Amino acid sequence: MITGSLTYTVEDDPNAIPMPPTWTKPTVLKAKADLHVDPQETEPLSEIADLDNPLGYKGNYMMFPLVDPENVLAKYMMVPYADRASGIHDPDQPGNLTRAELDAYVCCLKKKLAPADLEALLPGINEAYQRLLADPRPSEEEIIVPTNSLYIEALPAAQPVLEDYQLLRRAAEVGRVQTDNARVSVENIRVAARILSGDLASDVEKKIVVEGAAGVTVSDGEH
Repeated sequence: MITGSLTYTVEDDPNAIPMPPTWTKPTVLKAKADLHVDPQETEPLSEIADLDNPLGYKGNYMMFPLVDPENVLAKYMMVPYADRASGIHDPDQPGNLTRAELDAYVCCLKKKLAPADLEALLPGINEAYQRLLADPRPSEEEIIVPTNSLYIEALPAAQPVLEDYQLLRRAAEVGRVQTDNARVSVENIRVAARILSGDLASDVEKKIVVEGAAGVTVSDGEH
């Protein structure tokens, strides 16, 4: 069982990135935990985690919510991830802001703020933008593809995109379908001619006609 207490201090961080809405460098909340662990006193897992409501899975691990999220260890571990001003957030400040979001934010400020108010915020916004540009692992990246290397055609164009072999195969398939259609048309004509001549018999797969002298016997059996 873990018990103890927490002490908090608020300090300036010279390496912080200016953040909205004031676009000044935020202060950092640091926590110090004085924990006491009693190895002789234990608690069952069901009293620590809500086993009936799993949050999700990570590899071979299952994640459950805490029964008591206000315990000293949980509060200590949550310090980098939550505060009253912004709620849950990424402890890595560049991860909370992208260049696209910052561009959209500045465009909105230009429409909503007076020029003097915008001018007061620009130093912090410019510093944040420069820090985002210098980040070696940006959360987003824009890739410009050269137009001579981009092949996208939404409608049939003058140049085919299939290989010659595929084009010849398509042509052969079309010819085969046309031949099959012609065969069906001829067969329909033959059936119509038999009906007109009075032959109403159903389709016969095989018909044997024997012509010649009398006494000829046709046997289906093997000799």
